[in-house]
Amino acid sequence: MFFARAFIQNFLPGQKVKSPTYTLVESYSFLNIKVHHFDLYRLCDAEELEYLAIRDLLTADFIALVEWPQKGSPNLPSADVLIAFEHQSIGRSVSVQALSVPGQVLAKALLTALSGSNLIGQS
Repeated sequence: MFFARAFIQNFLPGQKVKSPTYTLVESYSFLNIKVHHFDLYRLCDAEELEYLAIRDLLTADFIALVEWPQKGSPNLPSADVLIAFEHQSIGRSVSVQALSVPGQVLAKALLTALSGSNLIGQS
Protein backbone atom coordinates (compact mmCIF):
# COMPACT_ATOMS: atom_id res chain seq x y z
CA MET A 1 0.00 0.00 0.00
CA PHE A 2 2.84 2.41 0.86
CA PHE A 3 4.39 2.05 -2.60
CA ALA A 4 1.05 2.44 -4.41
CA ARG A 5 0.19 5.55 -2.37
CA ALA A 6 3.58 7.13 -3.07
CA PHE A 7 3.43 6.20 -6.76
CA ILE A 8 -0.05 7.68 -7.25
CA GLN A 9 0.67 10.81 -5.20
CA ASN A 10 3.83 11.40 -7.25
CA PHE A 11 1.58 12.06 -10.26
CA LEU A 12 -1.44 13.40 -8.37
CA PRO A 13 -0.07 15.36 -5.39
CA GLY A 14 -2.53 15.60 -2.53
CA GLN A 15 -4.69 12.78 -3.91
CA LYS A 16 -6.26 10.72 -1.14
CA VAL A 17 -5.29 7.11 -1.89
CA LYS A 18 -7.57 4.55 -0.28
CA SER A 19 -6.69 0.93 0.30
CA PRO A 20 -8.67 -1.29 -2.08
CA THR A 21 -8.76 -4.14 0.46
CA TYR A 22 -12.56 -4.38 0.40
CA THR A 23 -13.33 -2.92 -3.03
CA LEU A 24 -10.48 -4.88 -4.69
CA VAL A 25 -9.68 -1.96 -7.03
CA GLU A 26 -9.39 1.82 -6.83
CA SER A 27 -8.77 3.76 -10.04
CA TYR A 28 -7.12 7.15 -10.63
CA SER A 29 -6.58 9.22 -13.77
CA PHE A 30 -3.84 11.60 -14.81
CA LEU A 31 -3.18 12.89 -18.31
CA ASN A 32 -4.46 10.10 -20.57
CA ILE A 33 -3.40 7.27 -18.27
CA LYS A 34 -5.48 5.28 -15.81
CA VAL A 35 -3.83 3.86 -12.71
CA HIS A 36 -5.62 0.88 -11.20
CA HIS A 37 -4.56 -0.18 -7.71
CA PHE A 38 -5.63 -3.75 -7.00
CA ASP A 39 -5.48 -5.54 -3.67
CA LEU A 40 -6.39 -9.15 -4.39
CA TYR A 41 -5.82 -10.50 -0.88
CA ARG A 42 -9.56 -11.13 -0.37
CA LEU A 43 -10.06 -12.69 -3.81
CA CYS A 44 -11.26 -16.29 -3.44
CA ASP A 45 -11.11 -17.20 -7.13
CA ALA A 46 -9.43 -15.47 -10.09
CA GLU A 47 -12.75 -15.66 -11.96
CA GLU A 48 -14.08 -12.99 -9.58
CA LEU A 49 -12.05 -10.47 -11.58
CA GLU A 50 -14.57 -10.86 -14.38
CA TYR A 51 -17.25 -9.41 -12.05
CA LEU A 52 -15.04 -6.33 -11.71
CA ALA A 53 -15.08 -5.94 -15.51
CA ILE A 54 -11.31 -6.28 -15.53
CA ARG A 55 -11.21 -6.48 -19.32
CA ASP A 56 -12.80 -3.04 -19.49
CA LEU A 57 -10.42 -1.60 -16.91
CA LEU A 58 -7.22 -2.85 -18.48
CA THR A 59 -7.52 -1.30 -21.92
CA ALA A 60 -5.69 1.54 -23.67
CA ASP A 61 -3.02 3.26 -21.56
CA PHE A 62 -3.03 1.96 -18.01
CA ILE A 63 -0.79 1.12 -15.11
CA ALA A 64 -1.89 -1.69 -12.80
CA LEU A 65 -0.39 -1.78 -9.32
CA VAL A 66 -1.31 -5.23 -8.03
CA GLU A 67 -0.93 -6.50 -4.49
CA TRP A 68 -1.20 -10.31 -4.20
CA PRO A 69 -1.03 -10.81 -8.01
CA GLN A 70 -0.80 -14.61 -7.69
CA LYS A 71 -4.43 -14.63 -6.56
CA GLY A 72 -5.52 -13.14 -9.90
CA SER A 73 -3.58 -15.50 -12.12
CA PRO A 74 -4.27 -16.34 -14.95
CA ASN A 75 -6.93 -13.62 -15.38
CA LEU A 76 -4.45 -10.75 -15.11
CA PRO A 77 -2.31 -9.71 -18.06
CA SER A 78 1.39 -10.50 -17.82
CA ALA A 79 3.39 -8.04 -15.77
CA ASP A 80 6.00 -5.78 -17.36
CA VAL A 81 7.77 -5.16 -14.05
CA LEU A 82 7.77 -7.12 -10.82
CA ILE A 83 8.58 -5.13 -7.70
CA ALA A 84 8.94 -7.25 -4.58
CA PHE A 85 9.27 -5.93 -1.04
CA GLU A 86 10.67 -8.25 1.58
CA HIS A 87 10.88 -7.69 5.32
CA GLN A 88 14.38 -7.91 6.75
CA SER A 89 15.44 -7.99 10.38
CA ILE A 90 15.94 -4.23 10.02
CA GLY A 91 13.88 -2.54 7.32
CA ARG A 92 12.97 -4.02 3.95
CA SER A 93 14.67 -5.01 0.75
CA VAL A 94 13.29 -4.19 -2.68
CA SER A 95 13.90 -6.04 -5.91
CA VAL A 96 12.90 -4.81 -9.36
CA GLN A 97 12.69 -7.32 -12.20
CA ALA A 98 11.86 -6.41 -15.80
CA LEU A 99 9.71 -9.03 -17.51
CA SER A 100 9.30 -7.41 -20.94
CA VAL A 101 10.99 -4.89 -23.21
CA PRO A 102 8.76 -2.00 -22.00
CA GLY A 103 9.43 -3.28 -18.48
CA GLN A 104 13.18 -2.96 -19.04
CA VAL A 105 12.77 0.72 -19.88
CA LEU A 106 10.55 1.31 -16.85
CA ALA A 107 12.77 -0.66 -14.46
CA LYS A 108 15.86 1.24 -15.61
CA ALA A 109 14.10 4.59 -15.12
CA LEU A 110 12.83 3.52 -11.70
CA LEU A 111 16.23 2.35 -10.52
CA THR A 112 17.88 5.52 -11.87
CA ALA A 113 15.37 7.68 -10.02
CA LEU A 114 15.81 5.73 -6.80
CA SER A 115 19.61 5.54 -6.94
CA GLY A 116 19.90 9.16 -5.81
CA SER A 117 17.61 8.58 -2.85
CA ASN A 118 18.23 6.92 0.47
CA LEU A 119 15.67 4.23 -0.39
CA ILE A 120 18.14 1.88 -2.08
CA GLY A 121 21.33 0.84 -0.39
CA GLN A 122 24.36 0.78 -2.64
CA SER A 123 26.56 -2.29 -2.61
